[in-house]
Amino acid sequence: MRIDLPNDQWAELRDPQAVTERQRRPIARALRGVRPEIQERSRAAAELPDLDDGKPGAEKQDALQRLQFLMTNEEADAYQTAGDAAAVARPAPTGGSNASATLSTDGHLATSLTSGATSDSSD
Repeated sequence: MRIDLPNDQWAELRDPQAVTERQRRPIARALRGVRPEIQERSRAAAELPDLDDGKPGAEKQDALQRLQFLMTNEEADAYQTAGDAAAVARPAPTGGSNASATLSTDGHLATSLTSGATSDSSD
């Protein structure tokens, strides 16, 4: 399913069954470093509604700020590692664009396409 994002970007959400076990393993491994209560709070915050313009409302912003305060540096690193493991690069359909993907904790893989020139990373 394709959804539109701000600034002429879009994301493609894949059905969890379309994401292979091999693709999930490094993400699951990274998330083992996050306490279950933090994962649950993260899911709950993500499910809070956004405003009509797509920005988080006051309730969601408050929940995200509380989550950030409760999360340890190691847990924040684990989420970053999980995001890095979920990120993929693929050729853009029109060329000259970058794509990335994220696998949420509930198994949805979201890919987004952003315009701009490709660049090499030394990470």
